[in-house]
Amino acid sequence: MRESKQIEQLYYDRLRQMTGEERIKQAFELNRFAWKIVEAGIRNQFPNISEKELKEKLNAQTRKIIDQEYKKAETIIKENLNVAEEIVKLLLKKEELDYDEIAEVFLKHGLKPYYDK
Repeated sequence: MRESKQIEQLYYDRLRQMTGEERIKQAFELNRFAWKIVEAGIRNQFPNISEKELKEKLNAQTRKIIDQEYKKAETIIKENLNVAEEIVKLLLKKEELDYDEIAEVFLKHGLKPYYDK
């Protein structure tokens, strides 16, 4: 488990070195790769699947993932509504917040910012 955390940290360090455009490109490449794996898994499980059935299964898998992630996001927001409200109040005072300002709010509420600098 510790090794996977180290690998994850290395990955985040590498992402921080990229431009926004490079990060987006990386995200799309990872997404395409992940869906190829999903498609291969479906084809392996159902060797004689038609293209129509494959598309239906991919759509069902997509819906399942979206629903799961939506529920996770909703739970995180509900559990941390005070953080969101504080950030909104800051944004009403000034239109933009930098990383350090947002990180300060997270830390004040005992939360770790997503990326460590």
